Amino acid sequence: GELPELGKLPNPYIERTIDPAVATYAYIETLRGCVYHCTFCDWGGKNYRSFDDDYICDVIKACLEQRFDIIFFMDSIFAVEPNRRKKFLTTILEHYNNHSIFGFEIFVEHLDEESQALFRELSRRGGIAKMEIGLQSGNLGTLRLIKRPHKREKFIQNYNSLVRGDRNLQDRI
Repeated sequence: GELPELGKLPNPYIERTIDPAVATYAYIETLRGCVYHCTFCDWGGKNYRSFDDDYICDVIKACLEQRFDIIFFMDSIFAVEPNRRKKFLTTILEHYNNHSIFGFEIFVEHLDEESQALFRELSRRGGIAKMEIGLQSGNLGTLRLIKRPHKREKFIQNYNSLVRGDRNLQDRI
């Protein structure tokens, strides 16, 4: 049958049906599926759909207001589109509560300078618990076999730029 529109699904953080004193972790999805079709992954090849940006910003704000200890973005790749990523990171920074810490799965090759600066600012405030950077293998033959896109030079350049001078962020990757 027809899949429901993602923003129409009830959200336990907006509805405040989860007590952050009991369930200290919050899990946010900004999308379903994945834009890639890696052979090892169950997310690829699925119907890629995104939640509305404003809806996700409301979920982020609700989680921060309720002071969840750890907030994980459960996306295959956190906000793969640059404008969405910047909007979500800006929302986090504007409403940051100096308590919650975040987990992300990113594709480091996609990060522009502005996104890197936003991640570094969140790190500076102590707001990053963990950041997966999308490196599935350093072997180019393996990456071709599993159909995982990888631009080695861009990866190295963006990684070095992202963690430049930030020992806290280096320890979280």
